[in-house]
Amino acid sequence: MKTSTEIPAIYQKCHEQFGVDWDKGLAITYGDTVYSKFPLAPDVAVHEAVHIEQQKKIGAENWWNEYLSSPAFRLLQEIEAYRAQVSFIKKTVKDRNTVFLLIRKLAFDLSGPMYGGLMSPIKAREIIISNQMHKCPQCENMTSRVAASGLCLFCERKLPPDEQEKLKNFSVNKEPYQP
Repeated sequence: MKTSTEIPAIYQKCHEQFGVDWDKGLAITYGDTVYSKFPLAPDVAVHEAVHIEQQKKIGAENWWNEYLSSPAFRLLQEIEAYRAQVSFIKKTVKDRNTVFLLIRKLAFDLSGPMYGGLMSPIKAREIIISNQMHKCPQCENMTSRVAASGLCLFCERKLPPDEQEKLKNFSVNKEPYQP
């Protein structure tokens, strides 16, 4: 993973759309390079490494075009990256209270304005600690099944009991994005 402290060209679009501020610290991945004013924490490096792999699949420019224009695409990309980050934290941080606080912060980040405020922090936490995905029969999106609520992440449709039962033991990784 290459890193740079230079402001990437895509930053201005991110700033305009999400209100992010380079001087307050953020990481932006473009291609195989992670841009950040400050050194990356190890868990953030794991998160950004996921974005590098995602961008390799469809190209950085295509990835960023989709990321900026499609909230559903952006959310799926971030869920995958945040899940990897949570997994790393759980493996490397021994204090359970610290783990809880770190995951809580990640949930607030994922639910915040940086990603378009697409969900509540509670829903974000449930999603990033879950590893299950399903295809919603109503909206056809691949989404995390929140076991406690049985709601689709995108359309928030409550799955009927028979569909919940079918999906109870169903767990797959999201298929690579196909433009």
